[in-house]
Amino acid sequence: MKKLFDTSRQQLIAWWLLLFAVGAYALEMSYQVMLRYDVYKATAFDLGNMDQVLWNTIHGRWFQFTNQAVDWYGPPTRLALHFEPILLPLSLLYAFGADPHILLVFQTLALASGALPVFLLTRKYIPEWPFIAVAMAIAYLLSPALLGINIFDFHPISLATPLLLYAVLALTYKRYGWFILACILAASCKEDIPYYPAFLSRRPA
Repeated sequence: MKKLFDTSRQQLIAWWLLLFAVGAYALEMSYQVMLRYDVYKATAFDLGNMDQVLWNTIHGRWFQFTNQAVDWYGPPTRLALHFEPILLPLSLLYAFGADPHILLVFQTLALASGALPVFLLTRKYIPEWPFIAVAMAIAYLLSPALLGINIFDFHPISLATPLLLYAVLALTYKRYGWFILACILAASCKEDIPYYPAFLSRRPA
């Protein structure tokens, strides 16, 4: 008779616990960020200008916004403040409707997905204790730093958090194509992010 807590059963339970934790985080934080927006706690810096930048971008006026005086040499552009080419593909979210709720929920789902590489990396190095991997994933989800960037408006740089975790995961498993893709996407979130993949690329084998 198979024991209740043999290794394979523990692995299965661990996966279900992970899915539950990620789902609970995504639902609760989606509710919280939308509630914060609905009660007028969101700000123009930066949810307001991100909303306008994405709306303008999908309508052919790439990176343009008007709530900051950076238009001395032409139309005001987000690129005068930060280099965030990730905004180009993100603008496609507004094909479904120009609503800041979409941005807030998307950011929440992206941050929640970072629990997966945390779980897989922990399981790789401590395979005999799958529940430790679950604990590490939950610790990631409950991190005050993560909750802080999730609740405060929308910023493209927040997406670099899960993307860099996926880069580490890909590098660990020697999936170099996925590693490069994750690094490129992370680097496109803000101008100072490329330094971090540079350090990862020097990681000893």
